[in-house]
Amino acid sequence: ATWLIDDPKQPLARLLRIADLPTVALLDTSGSVLFNGHPSDPKLWNLLRQVAPNLVRPTVHPATPSPDESPSE
Repeated sequence: ATWLIDDPKQPLARLLRIADLPTVALLDTSGSVLFNGHPSDPKLWNLLRQVAPNLVRPTVHPATPSPDESPSE
């Protein structure tokens, strides 16, 4: 992996056309954009599995209120 340092004169977010959060941009080693979108998009996970076949998509469970929390009305 490589860390990028953003240039204030030409922000990476503008170059990658990032308008919403969260957004994931997946680039190859030549700088070509392979994916640019929401991290829950299945296309991202299909691309990631091509790069790292053992990668497992995390399971996110919805939050449940604790017994001492009352529902909002």
